[in-house]
Amino acid sequence: MKKNKNMLHHALLPSTFIAFCLPSLAGAAEQEKLYFYTWADYISPQVVEAFEKDTGIDVIQQVYDSIEVMQAKMLTGNTGYDLVITASDTLAPQIKAGVYAELDKKKLGNYGNLDPELMAKMATLDPGNTHAVPYLYGTTGVVYQEQAVRKALGDLPWPENPMSLLFDPQYTERLKQCGLSLMDSPFETLPVTLHYLGRPAQTATEADIKDATERLKKIRPDVRQFTSMITVNLASGNLCAAMGYSGDAALGNQKLIDSGSPLRLSYAYDLKQGTKLWVDSFAIPASAANADNALKFIDYILRPENAATIANELRYATPNLAAAPLLDAEFRSDVYQYPSAETKQRLFTVDLDQQEQRRMTRAFNSLRTTTQ
Repeated sequence: MKKNKNMLHHALLPSTFIAFCLPSLAGAAEQEKLYFYTWADYISPQVVEAFEKDTGIDVIQQVYDSIEVMQAKMLTGNTGYDLVITASDTLAPQIKAGVYAELDKKKLGNYGNLDPELMAKMATLDPGNTHAVPYLYGTTGVVYQEQAVRKALGDLPWPENPMSLLFDPQYTERLKQCGLSLMDSPFETLPVTLHYLGRPAQTATEADIKDATERLKKIRPDVRQFTSMITVNLASGNLCAAMGYSGDAALGNQKLIDSGSPLRLSYAYDLKQGTKLWVDSFAIPASAANADNALKFIDYILRPENAATIANELRYATPNLAAAPLLDAEFRSDVYQYPSAETKQRLFTVDLDQQEQRRMTRAFNSLRTTTQ
């Protein structure tokens, strides 16, 4: 989210978003509406407007600011939404709980554009790929302003593993002066910490989680914020390094360009070790009143030109192979956005059941309440 994944921006989409809209109050008989639950600023407004114009279907968006909030709402049952963006981390337990309807793939004429390799990974979370359609994907790493980081590090050499900027006390102790942040989600911060320590994020034992938590407690005094809203803080200089998503540097750089600043942000992780892969997907709630409209919207997004527009604008990778020729060349050649086949083998996903989620949440909450 995850690329936070949204946790991406504060701004809303004024043309399609109705503030505090409660879709459950809308009549279920309204067939030309689509109630869409997603991150803020997580789709191209022009693509949504074109869909509305082409189909006559009004897209009404309500946004969430964390996966935990989204999951809690979805597990309550009849939410009134017709379509949601859900995270790979929590997809499997939501499917098992009966949250989502099976897809009618006969109505998805562009479904074949999706990357078979990614679909195979998703099938471990969604057997048969019957409930979710990948929308965007990315990784979790470190976003940083290199000039500020190098100044703070002084005579300390640049780390061989960029993730050491987040987790190695000798680096975090230096970076606290210019601002360091970690994500405010246990399902991001703990798995990435475990992987950095060489522990298996998916099959972590109690001892593994304890060790990861202890490492985080060591660097806790150096952490200025726990947040996924990092782009504004990095662009303004309030932070110099942050755990973030693969598209966050590009989003922050746009803010810097708009402000006339010559500074730029970078994104990295250790290509030799890999990092956490996240996939955000479309899913249709079992209680959706306008499921056909949701399928029309999904299929519209799967058109190559629309998938490319969204990826180029948001700077997150698209799973749509047919869109590849339409992507900006610099974006498509970025090894952190579109990793090599070798690096892909080192990326990991997490499939956390509710017991594992609770275990990680307890550990993370104990960290959050630790006095700096």
